[in-house]
Amino acid sequence: MITGRNVIVAGVVMLIVALGINAYTLLQPLDNDGQGRDSYGVRPSGYRAIFEVLERLDVPVSRSHAPYDAALNRDSTLVLLGPDVALLGPEKGALEQMEAWVEDGGRLVVGFVDGWPSFNFLETFELEEIEYIELEAGEAVYKWDGDEHSDQQATMRKFIADQRRSRDDERSLREDFSEILTNRLPEYVEYPLSDGSIGFETIQESVGTIAIPERRKIAMDVGETKPAAVLNIRSGNDERTLIAKYSRGKGAVILLSDPVLFNNLSLSNADNSILAVDLLSDEQGHGVVFDEFYHGLAIRGNPLWILAQPGYRILALLMLLAVGLYIWHAMPTFGVIHPPGSESRRTLEVYLDSVSRLLVRTKRQQSQLLIEAENAFLWKLAKHLDLHGERHQFEAIRQRLERRDAGLLREFESIINDFRKYQQSGCSSKELLTLLRRSQRCLS
Repeated sequence: MITGRNVIVAGVVMLIVALGINAYTLLQPLDNDGQGRDSYGVRPSGYRAIFEVLERLDVPVSRSHAPYDAALNRDSTLVLLGPDVALLGPEKGALEQMEAWVEDGGRLVVGFVDGWPSFNFLETFELEEIEYIELEAGEAVYKWDGDEHSDQQATMRKFIADQRRSRDDERSLREDFSEILTNRLPEYVEYPLSDGSIGFETIQESVGTIAIPERRKIAMDVGETKPAAVLNIRSGNDERTLIAKYSRGKGAVILLSDPVLFNNLSLSNADNSILAVDLLSDEQGHGVVFDEFYHGLAIRGNPLWILAQPGYRILALLMLLAVGLYIWHAMPTFGVIHPPGSESRRTLEVYLDSVSRLLVRTKRQQSQLLIEAENAFLWKLAKHLDLHGERHQFEAIRQRLERRDAGLLREFESIINDFRKYQQSGCSSKELLTLLRRSQRCLS
């Protein structure tokens, strides 16, 4: 049966179960033994391969599951491969801490998916002029005028819609599923390094070609920025920038055109693995920290993350509002809340029988019995209609029945009229018993 009490109890039970699941989940390994969709996973888009390669080469490597910590060793390399811009973008304070950490000597390596960067990240590190472009056409994959008041969310939605539309035009749904079901590996295109690369002498000596997936060709246009080092490739007659390094104080920020260069599938193609190791490690043997928080691992592993989504958050708030309104409606409007008293075991018939036995000894027994019966009838009906404490019960009962049940209202008025008529003119015992039975049926 759906009652207000049951709704409140169900809500409390659901909250306790959700908190219990949340606590249990947080005690489990976040990476699902490397099988999950996190960046450490073994899926094609994961980066477990580069992690294990660095580990085998005795490079100190670790993973971070928490938001940026300013206590991170300033000699470390913090790697954000494919961070979720919805998580990284609003972290203005964390970005400023990252900037201070870099200026104090840290190295920050960042690669955004599909060439869609975090605008706040570019603004914090004064890299707003950088554009991510299509490798062959040289056209920007997104447009942003640098105005902090521009609708970035609308721009992002338009960009995603354009990307989906272009994919739909190029490939059919059947072809996409055929590639998945047959486990067909994506086609890679190898590009040689350009002589125009500067500042990456070690990489230029050991890397000859770089493999890029055929459908993921993203490069960078550094614009008027002044990178300390760039790594370019030749694409036909043009040069495209894949990696740009910017000095900041004692440290540096290294931007990748696309983190797909270092994922599990790409690492075995061409010289991608050599490029990844040379870029992430250094001669001093400083540690490399792979970020997992801004990749979304810690957030998606938390059941309460669902409340961070607008639709579910609104639904939860509406449920809480409904429960609150019910509680408010059930509270008494005035007066002190008293503990509920025990219900009387006496019925109206027992009460009338006791009163009639008492009044038999009086001279006006019938008249007094009718008065007491009427008062008992009004009191019982008022209690049934939640009208306790009403001084004028007749009018209060009539108004309440007028809104609820017109048929019951007519019966009520007829019974009251008979009580008062018999009080004035008298009645026979049969008429009295009939009236009492009617009043009893009305109350039931």
